[in-house]
Amino acid sequence: MVAKVAVAKKTTAKKSTEYTGTKKIENATAPAKDPRRVAAAKKARATIKAKAAAKLKKTTASKKGTKKAGKKSATKAKGPKKPYAPSAFFIFSADNRAAIKKSNPAFKITEIASELGKQWRGLSADKRKTYDAKAAAGKKKLGL
Repeated sequence: MVAKVAVAKKTTAKKSTEYTGTKKIENATAPAKDPRRVAAAKKARATIKAKAAAKLKKTTASKKGTKKAGKKSATKAKGPKKPYAPSAFFIFSADNRAAIKKSNPAFKITEIASELGKQWRGLSADKRKTYDAKAAAGKKKLGL
């Protein structure tokens, strides 16, 4: 009894063939696997698993305290919030916002801000000086 050994090939959807790693032997019920191919496949799987574990370990170690692994934060560390004095326009806005809202109750926030800007641009120099003086007093009070 002479056994003929033929290499089994697998055809994929792309009409290409690839070696399956099995040998077809006549007069045998199950195909025998090529031991060299089996050993190579096990080694390749072990290598892939080791690389994935190393990558996972590296990314989890570098994620401590950052949003993305491997990237440094572009913003500087923030210190305590510095005090600031409102500008002359903000003081003017605070004084006149309620009057605009009362005369135009349907206005949205953006429309109110737009109207305040128009009034500020049309304000006389004498009235602006009073708001500039209030802004300067606020800066002096904060030591700025």
